[in-house]
Amino acid sequence: MDHAYDAGNDFSIVEGLVNGRFANWTSTDKSATVDHFNGKLFFNTELHGNFAFVLSGGWMDNSTPSAPKPSFWSAYYVLEDVGILPQTTNHPLGIRLNLDIVDVDSSGNTTYLNTNYLSIDRVSVYQISAVPEPQSLALVGLGLAGLLLAGHGVRRRRASGSVL
Repeated sequence: MDHAYDAGNDFSIVEGLVNGRFANWTSTDKSATVDHFNGKLFFNTELHGNFAFVLSGGWMDNSTPSAPKPSFWSAYYVLEDVGILPQTTNHPLGIRLNLDIVDVDSSGNTTYLNTNYLSIDRVSVYQISAVPEPQSLALVGLGLAGLLLAGHGVRRRRASGSVL
């Protein structure tokens, strides 16, 4: 079964992870800022904030050496309040994945999956921005309105010559 991430069909998984941490939020796809090679991620720009990472790939399942078959995987992560520096030759962001999976199909057949030839085929990065709740915006609006009215009253008293 293909478990590789597809943003069009699987973004709801990212939404489920993020909804558990932020009540209201928006996302910006930053996938173009990252490249991957030999299990390491390389960023071409500095990023700060909250992020959802989705790593997808595959490996050859050789549990039956005479008939190896491809298997696919996706891993989902939410990172909060992080800073990511651009790639340097000496300091890439390294990721090491070890997968030990026992797959039991509906007939009860057990397949032991190993990580031979593990590859990362796709990296999706979404920057998560918290959106203030409407109640917070209403309070800020009331506060600004109060400051404007107070400033208007001071200017009116100065213009009329009365001093408090």
